[in-house]
Amino acid sequence: MGSSNRPYWRELHASFSLEIEQRAEIQAKGVKPAGLNLIDVRCVDLHLTENCKAHNTNLFEQTTGPLRRLIIRRGQSFDLTLHLSRRYDEKVDALAFDFSFGEKPSVETMTKRIVPIGGLDDELSQKWGAKLVMTDHNSIVVRVQPGASTAVGEWRMSILAGKRVNDWCQNFYLTYVHPEFIFILFNPWCKNDTVYLNDEALLQEYVLNDQGAVFQSSNKEQYQAVPWNYGQFEDVALYSALIALRQNDHLTDRERSDPVLIARRLTHAINDKVLWGRWSEPYTGGTEPWRWTGTPGILEKYLSNPEKAAKFGQCWVFSAVFVTLCRTLGLPCRSVTNIRSAHDTDRTLTIDRVYVRNERTKKFEPAKGCDDSIWNFHVWNEVWMKRNDLAQGYDGWQACDATPQEMSEGVAQCGPMPVEALRKGEVNVGYDGWFIFGETNADVVSWYYVSDRSVPDGRRLLRTEIDTSDVGRAMLTSSVQDSFFAENITDSYKPKEGTQEEREQVRHAIRSGVAEDRSDVLSLFNLHRVVEIKDVEFEMSDLDAVTIGEDIVSKLVLRNTSEETRTARIQLEVNVMQYTGKIDSTIFELFDELSIKPNTAETFGIKVDAKEYSERIGEHSQMCVTAFVHVIETDQIFNAKDVFQVIKPQLIITLADSKITLNEAATVIVQLVNPYGHQSLTNCNLYLEGAGIARQLAVEIPRVLEAGKTLTIEQVVFPRRPGKRRVLAAFNSDQLSNVRGVLKIDVSG
Repeated sequence: MGSSNRPYWRELHASFSLEIEQRAEIQAKGVKPAGLNLIDVRCVDLHLTENCKAHNTNLFEQTTGPLRRLIIRRGQSFDLTLHLSRRYDEKVDALAFDFSFGEKPSVETMTKRIVPIGGLDDELSQKWGAKLVMTDHNSIVVRVQPGASTAVGEWRMSILAGKRVNDWCQNFYLTYVHPEFIFILFNPWCKNDTVYLNDEALLQEYVLNDQGAVFQSSNKEQYQAVPWNYGQFEDVALYSALIALRQNDHLTDRERSDPVLIARRLTHAINDKVLWGRWSEPYTGGTEPWRWTGTPGILEKYLSNPEKAAKFGQCWVFSAVFVTLCRTLGLPCRSVTNIRSAHDTDRTLTIDRVYVRNERTKKFEPAKGCDDSIWNFHVWNEVWMKRNDLAQGYDGWQACDATPQEMSEGVAQCGPMPVEALRKGEVNVGYDGWFIFGETNADVVSWYYVSDRSVPDGRRLLRTEIDTSDVGRAMLTSSVQDSFFAENITDSYKPKEGTQEEREQVRHAIRSGVAEDRSDVLSLFNLHRVVEIKDVEFEMSDLDAVTIGEDIVSKLVLRNTSEETRTARIQLEVNVMQYTGKIDSTIFELFDELSIKPNTAETFGIKVDAKEYSERIGEHSQMCVTAFVHVIETDQIFNAKDVFQVIKPQLIITLADSKITLNEAATVIVQLVNPYGHQSLTNCNLYLEGAGIARQLAVEIPRVLEAGKTLTIEQVVFPRRPGKRRVLAAFNSDQLSNVRGVLKIDVSG
């Protein structure tokens, strides 16, 4: 962090903290020249209610309550009433606004704007301007318009007064300094703004909706909508976004007008300053990622000490925080869940899986040292903007990823990358196209080795296989009609899997030059391709989901279609896994060798009792059945993994009273049935949250919930915002975690 930038963001942090704590602001005064009878500005009426409603910022917490702040959007005019020391004479008096931004504002960097009254001829203009609307005794109403490319953030406003002489203004002096910041945001309602989005339904969902869901899944048929309180209108959201951007040495004040650079820098700021990522135990000293129910609680911890990130996050938490900070700044944003998401570390656009046969056990085992991986799901984001920095055809949704994975330009940042470019395989377009493309459409190449002392490295390549359809099975985002319903947007990232168009997309990406080593990989692959004999057919159960408390039942059928006996070595496992694809524990394991007579079939049945797995499932409750079969006579290999979801119970949330009134006590009732008939739940805890209802609230509940029993708890909340709201709840225990529930309510008043 540069020392020159540190004092200013600290100053901002101190100022914002004072506002949150409702401390007084100090107004600066100008020095008036003597003997000129110059006009003075005594005070300014910001027309907060009218302006904020017109600018779609009236939901911000800063615009209501005792410390009200003006929040406006660039490219759109707003009215101010100036109360003066005497009646305003337009022919004699000259008034001008002085807007300044950042630590060292200047006209050259467009962070200082002198805006004379009378300089706004066209409200459709993209430029700064101000005009007189009306005069009333010692007051005037002035209409001010910030330019459509204004830097986004906290602006200072002063007013200069002087004499008008033959259309020239003389003797300007500082007559008024506004004591608080005026916040200027992106304006997706403004045609001249590069984030303009001409669809009111999309604006309501991707800018104004402060509650929704992030999707988690192991397959495209079965997904879990995790309720989330984005809370972009809470006071901590806007302040956190501005402090995080100020902490970023790679973003100048002038660049704060560019949504491309702001989105890019935010991906880094979130994982570097706001939230600390961790994917394994221990989580001591922080909050486990799955215990968060919304962004405001994370940002409160961050703002309490911006030099120490909140702990801890994983991909869906990073994505949710990114949504909050983008929407609070006015950037249309949504989360995107990629099912079967690849992490290609060597830019080959392949995910290499290497298996080596253990000559002692005769089992094929994954080789160590391979960094490529496939996550069951990964969550990133899209932001909507025009890409003036690129050729035509790349406007619209741009993929961004705040989860720290690969370094880009020396830091952990990713995007924005045009989704349209990804679909065409144009991965050289800015930014980080190779990595995001690999996440969605890398090919999986499997290499099977056996020990052989006659070759230099002691192992001989037995077989190679390629799977072109495993990665990027589906991309899901919140539907505009219902945030808790997933919309499949896979087609915007790639053509239908297996089609000629989809294969051409991959070839185009390879030809772009980023996959430098892929030709070497595939030439080695093709060198070892042999005429394969595949006369044993395999059929494996496909489990989408199992409800917790039910037994896991699966089977593998081997059918010998040849006229000769086949010998098969079979490895079967049932595992509990993390969403990153890593195995947590093995519940069931079988290794066998059998002979299959000509034109006959053998079936292996798998059954795992509920009590054997229920206590071991993790926070994402994902499991897999893995089958690995090696046919000795032909070296035919069958390697399959069936990933499925264990469905947990949901929290049932109701209201004690059907009518909910603004700022009045309301009783929320939460119920949960322990699904285990044999096991008590220990170390139980419950959190409640809702935008405009409550920030993450720890509810006092019994620490133990006995087997088969029902937990019923009541909690009083005080709704702070009218309209349609949602109450979110999350339950965790040692044996059962990440249990969620949501209730829609309508707050009157």
